Amino acid sequence: MLGRLAALVAVLASLALSGCGYNQLQRQDDSVRSSVQRNEFELGLRHVSRSELEALLAARKTLHIRAIGLVTIASDVSLQLAKKTIGSIRVLGALRMEPALRRALHDRIL
Repeated sequence: MLGRLAALVAVLASLALSGCGYNQLQRQDDSVRSSVQRNEFELGLRHVSRSELEALLAARKTLHIRAIGLVTIASDVSLQLAKKTIGSIRVLGALRMEPALRRALHDRIL
């Protein structure tokens, strides 16, 4: 434990003395934040409606569903809309959707 702490202090001291330490720490902070953001899970019930996906399509955004619990995708969501807007689905629990939609998104269900 003390060895790791000493190594950390040595690295931080060398970064501070190098003149570019702040920028390196800032880049690491950004990568840690994006990693945490990618791995956040919603807890409970998550329902995906057609109107939500249509709004994402209009905004040119992609939905990455991460949930613990139950995820349902509305039965009126078309295959084309789902393919254009759903980037990935990762559920620790149950995933309910139309069988045709499940087949179309099989490569995005992790």
